[in-house]
Amino acid sequence: MAEKFPPLEDETFESEVTSGREETDFLKREAELLGDEFKTEEDSEFLKNDEDEFGDFEEVPASSKDTGTHRSETAGEIGDENDLTEDSQANTFSKQTESQAIAEWKESRDREVRERDAVQEEAKSKLQEEAVKHMDDFYENYNRKKEQQVKSTREEAEKFLKEKQDFSSQGNSTWDRVLQLINVDDADLVNGRDRSKFKEILLKVQGNPNAPGA
Repeated sequence: MAEKFPPLEDETFESEVTSGREETDFLKREAELLGDEFKTEEDSEFLKNDEDEFGDFEEVPASSKDTGTHRSETAGEIGDENDLTEDSQANTFSKQTESQAIAEWKESRDREVRERDAVQEEAKSKLQEEAVKHMDDFYENYNRKKEQQVKSTREEAEKFLKEKQDFSSQGNSTWDRVLQLINVDDADLVNGRDRSKFKEILLKVQGNPNAPGA
Protein backbone atom coordinates (compact mmCIF):
# COMPACT_ATOMS: atom_id res chain seq x y z
CA MET A 1 0.00 0.00 0.00
CA ALA A 2 2.95 2.40 0.70
CA GLU A 3 4.23 2.00 -2.89
CA LYS A 4 0.80 2.85 -4.34
CA PHE A 5 0.30 5.91 -2.14
CA PRO A 6 3.75 7.59 -1.60
CA PRO A 7 3.98 10.26 1.10
CA LEU A 8 2.85 13.70 -0.01
CA GLU A 9 5.50 15.52 2.02
CA ASP A 10 9.19 14.85 2.38
CA GLU A 11 11.50 15.85 5.18
CA THR A 12 13.45 18.56 3.21
CA PHE A 13 10.30 20.35 2.20
CA GLU A 14 8.93 20.22 5.74
CA SER A 15 12.23 21.68 7.07
CA GLU A 16 12.12 24.57 4.60
CA VAL A 17 8.49 25.28 5.39
CA THR A 18 9.22 25.30 9.11
CA SER A 19 12.20 27.66 8.64
CA GLY A 20 10.15 30.01 6.50
CA ARG A 21 7.38 30.12 9.10
CA GLU A 22 9.83 30.97 11.89
CA GLU A 23 11.31 33.83 9.80
CA THR A 24 7.87 35.19 9.03
CA ASP A 25 6.87 35.01 12.70
CA PHE A 26 10.07 36.90 13.62
CA LEU A 27 9.36 39.69 11.15
CA LYS A 28 5.77 39.97 12.46
CA ARG A 29 6.97 40.32 16.04
CA GLU A 30 9.55 42.97 14.99
CA ALA A 31 6.88 44.89 13.14
CA GLU A 32 4.61 44.81 16.18
CA LEU A 33 7.42 46.11 18.45
CA LEU A 34 8.65 48.88 16.14
CA GLY A 35 5.20 49.78 14.87
CA ASP A 36 4.71 51.59 11.59
CA GLU A 37 7.88 53.67 12.05
CA PHE A 38 10.22 51.41 10.12
CA LYS A 39 7.59 49.67 8.04
CA THR A 40 8.08 49.71 4.24
CA GLU A 41 5.97 48.66 1.30
CA GLU A 42 8.42 45.83 0.57
CA ASP A 43 7.87 44.40 4.05
CA SER A 44 4.12 44.34 3.63
CA GLU A 45 4.38 42.77 0.22
CA PHE A 46 6.87 40.19 1.52
CA LEU A 47 4.65 39.23 4.45
CA LYS A 48 1.62 39.01 2.19
CA ASN A 49 3.42 36.77 -0.30
CA ASP A 50 4.63 34.52 2.51
CA GLU A 51 1.14 34.17 3.91
CA ASP A 52 -0.25 33.34 0.48
CA GLU A 53 2.53 30.85 -0.17
CA PHE A 54 2.16 29.03 3.12
CA GLY A 55 -1.59 29.32 3.02
CA ASP A 56 -1.64 27.17 -0.08
CA PHE A 57 0.01 24.35 1.81
CA GLU A 58 -2.49 24.33 4.64
CA GLU A 59 -5.16 22.66 2.54
CA VAL A 60 -3.39 19.36 1.99
CA PRO A 61 -5.60 16.31 1.35
CA ALA A 62 -5.71 13.53 3.93
CA SER A 63 -2.93 10.96 3.84
CA SER A 64 -3.24 7.29 2.96
CA LYS A 65 -3.52 6.57 6.69
CA ASP A 66 -6.95 8.25 6.72
CA THR A 67 -7.93 6.22 3.64
CA GLY A 68 -6.99 3.00 5.41
CA THR A 69 -8.95 4.04 8.46
CA HIS A 70 -11.96 4.81 6.28
CA ARG A 71 -11.70 1.42 4.62
CA SER A 72 -11.43 -0.26 8.02
CA GLU A 73 -14.53 1.58 9.21
CA THR A 74 -16.38 0.60 6.01
CA ALA A 75 -15.38 -3.04 6.48
CA GLY A 76 -16.55 -2.85 10.09
CA GLU A 77 -19.91 -1.44 9.01
CA ILE A 78 -20.29 -4.21 6.45
CA GLY A 79 -19.44 -6.77 9.14
CA ASP A 80 -22.02 -5.23 11.47
CA GLU A 81 -24.64 -5.38 8.70
CA ASN A 82 -23.80 -9.05 8.14
CA ASP A 83 -24.13 -9.72 11.87
CA LEU A 84 -27.50 -7.95 11.92
CA THR A 85 -28.64 -9.98 8.92
CA GLU A 86 -27.57 -13.24 10.60
CA ASP A 87 -29.26 -12.20 13.86
CA SER A 88 -32.44 -11.33 11.96
CA GLN A 89 -32.42 -14.68 10.18
CA ALA A 90 -31.77 -16.49 13.47
CA ASN A 91 -34.62 -14.61 15.15
CA THR A 92 -36.95 -15.42 12.24
CA PHE A 93 -36.04 -19.11 12.41
CA SER A 94 -36.46 -19.09 16.19
CA LYS A 95 -39.91 -17.48 15.89
CA GLN A 96 -40.95 -19.99 13.23
CA THR A 97 -39.78 -22.88 15.44
CA GLU A 98 -41.57 -21.39 18.44
CA SER A 99 -44.77 -20.87 16.43
CA GLN A 100 -44.64 -24.47 15.20
CA ALA A 101 -44.13 -25.75 18.76
CA ILE A 102 -47.07 -23.67 20.01
CA ALA A 103 -49.27 -24.93 17.16
CA GLU A 104 -48.35 -28.56 17.95
CA TRP A 105 -49.05 -27.98 21.66
CA LYS A 106 -52.46 -26.44 20.89
CA GLU A 107 -53.34 -29.33 18.59
CA SER A 108 -52.33 -31.86 21.27
CA ARG A 109 -54.30 -29.99 23.93
CA ASP A 110 -57.41 -29.79 21.73
CA ARG A 111 -57.17 -33.51 21.01
CA GLU A 112 -56.90 -34.32 24.73
CA VAL A 113 -59.89 -32.07 25.47
CA ARG A 114 -61.97 -33.76 22.77
CA GLU A 115 -61.05 -37.23 24.07
CA ARG A 116 -61.85 -36.23 27.66
CA ASP A 117 -65.18 -34.70 26.60
CA ALA A 118 -66.05 -37.87 24.69
CA VAL A 119 -65.29 -40.05 27.74
CA GLN A 120 -67.32 -37.77 30.01
CA GLU A 121 -70.23 -37.70 27.56
CA GLU A 122 -70.22 -41.49 27.34
CA ALA A 123 -70.14 -41.82 31.15
CA LYS A 124 -72.95 -39.26 31.43
CA SER A 125 -75.12 -41.13 28.91
CA LYS A 126 -74.49 -44.42 30.69
CA LEU A 127 -75.40 -42.88 34.05
CA GLN A 128 -78.60 -41.43 32.61
CA GLU A 129 -79.58 -44.79 31.16
CA GLU A 130 -78.96 -46.50 34.50
CA ALA A 131 -80.97 -43.82 36.31
CA VAL A 132 -83.90 -44.25 33.92
CA LYS A 133 -83.74 -48.02 34.34
CA HIS A 134 -83.73 -47.74 38.15
CA MET A 135 -86.69 -45.36 38.04
CA ASP A 136 -88.60 -47.70 35.74
CA ASP A 137 -87.84 -50.67 38.01
CA PHE A 138 -88.88 -48.70 41.08
CA TYR A 139 -92.25 -47.66 39.64
CA GLU A 140 -92.82 -51.11 38.19
CA ASN A 141 -92.22 -52.76 41.56
CA TYR A 142 -94.27 -50.09 43.30
CA ASN A 143 -97.24 -50.54 40.96
CA ARG A 144 -97.00 -54.31 41.20
CA LYS A 145 -96.92 -54.25 44.99
CA LYS A 146 -99.75 -51.74 45.03
CA GLU A 147 -101.88 -53.93 42.82
CA GLN A 148 -101.10 -56.94 44.99
CA GLN A 149 -101.98 -54.99 48.12
CA VAL A 150 -105.24 -53.78 46.63
CA LYS A 151 -106.08 -57.28 45.47
CA SER A 152 -105.25 -58.79 48.86
CA THR A 153 -107.32 -56.17 50.68
CA ARG A 154 -110.24 -56.73 48.34
CA GLU A 155 -110.05 -60.51 48.84
CA GLU A 156 -109.91 -60.12 52.62
CA ALA A 157 -112.88 -57.77 52.53
CA GLU A 158 -114.87 -60.19 50.41
CA LYS A 159 -113.95 -63.06 52.71
CA PHE A 160 -114.98 -61.08 55.77
CA LEU A 161 -118.34 -60.17 54.26
CA LYS A 162 -118.97 -63.80 53.28
CA GLU A 163 -118.11 -65.06 56.75
CA LYS A 164 -120.35 -62.41 58.22
CA GLN A 165 -123.24 -63.51 56.07
CA ASP A 166 -122.61 -67.17 56.86
CA PHE A 167 -122.28 -66.36 60.54
CA SER A 168 -125.53 -64.43 60.59
CA SER A 169 -127.42 -67.17 58.76
CA GLN A 170 -126.54 -69.77 61.37
CA GLY A 171 -128.85 -70.43 64.32
CA ASN A 172 -126.16 -69.76 66.89
CA SER A 173 -126.49 -67.61 69.93
CA THR A 174 -124.48 -64.45 70.49
CA TRP A 175 -122.02 -66.29 72.77
CA ASP A 176 -121.49 -68.93 70.14
CA ARG A 177 -120.51 -66.25 67.62
CA VAL A 178 -118.16 -64.66 70.19
CA LEU A 179 -116.40 -67.96 70.71
CA GLN A 180 -115.96 -68.25 66.94
CA LEU A 181 -114.21 -64.84 66.75
CA ILE A 182 -111.74 -65.35 69.57
CA ASN A 183 -108.98 -67.87 70.10
CA VAL A 184 -109.94 -69.91 73.10
CA ASP A 185 -106.60 -71.77 73.28
CA ASP A 186 -104.53 -68.75 74.38
CA ALA A 187 -107.30 -66.82 76.19
CA ASP A 188 -106.03 -67.70 79.69
CA LEU A 189 -103.48 -64.85 79.85
CA VAL A 190 -103.87 -61.63 77.84
CA ASN A 191 -101.53 -58.62 78.36
CA GLY A 192 -100.42 -60.05 81.69
CA ARG A 193 -103.97 -60.40 83.01
CA ASP A 194 -105.66 -63.69 83.91
CA ARG A 195 -108.60 -64.39 81.57
CA SER A 196 -109.21 -67.96 82.57
CA LYS A 197 -112.42 -67.13 84.50
CA PHE A 198 -113.90 -65.28 81.50
CA LYS A 199 -112.98 -68.20 79.24
CA GLU A 200 -114.65 -70.60 81.61
CA ILE A 201 -117.91 -68.58 81.54
CA LEU A 202 -117.95 -68.47 77.73
CA LEU A 203 -117.53 -72.18 77.50
CA LYS A 204 -120.48 -72.71 79.92
CA VAL A 205 -122.93 -70.62 77.85
CA GLN A 206 -121.80 -72.12 74.53
CA GLY A 207 -124.70 -73.87 72.73
CA ASN A 208 -127.26 -72.68 75.33
CA PRO A 209 -129.95 -70.61 73.61
CA ASN A 210 -131.47 -69.80 77.00
CA ALA A 211 -128.28 -68.24 78.39
CA PRO A 212 -128.51 -64.58 79.36
CA GLY A 213 -127.82 -62.35 76.34
CA ALA A 214 -128.05 -65.22 73.91
